[in-house]
Amino acid sequence: TATGANITESTVSVVDRLDMKEENFHAVMYGMKLAAASGTASNLFSVYKVGVGAKTGTASVPSGTANGVFVAFAPYENPEIAISVVLEHGSSGYSAGSVIRDILDAYFFADGNKSTPDAPFVVLD
Repeated sequence: TATGANITESTVSVVDRLDMKEENFHAVMYGMKLAAASGTASNLFSVYKVGVGAKTGTASVPSGTANGVFVAFAPYENPEIAISVVLEHGSSGYSAGSVIRDILDAYFFADGNKSTPDAPFVVLD
């Protein structure tokens, strides 16, 4: 981890559920896959060795530079980790992407118990 950074794990409990048609859920998931592979997050994840679903965003503020928002999960096919980063006055979601990449690197590749997959993530559809 970066100097001064802490990674913690916690138990997750479902507070509420959102009723959504399955085809809408799959459309959102596929869009996040495309954002990581060939869209706004592709500079960070198009050849990443773990499949990632991601979405960048920019949140306007009353004054000053906009906030940068970035959410991601991985591995795409069977998620183990979900991350959301908001950079106050970070200008765009892309600016938060390097934070997400560092967290994913630490999660997947810094632990001797996890192995690096052999092939990069490729969109097949």
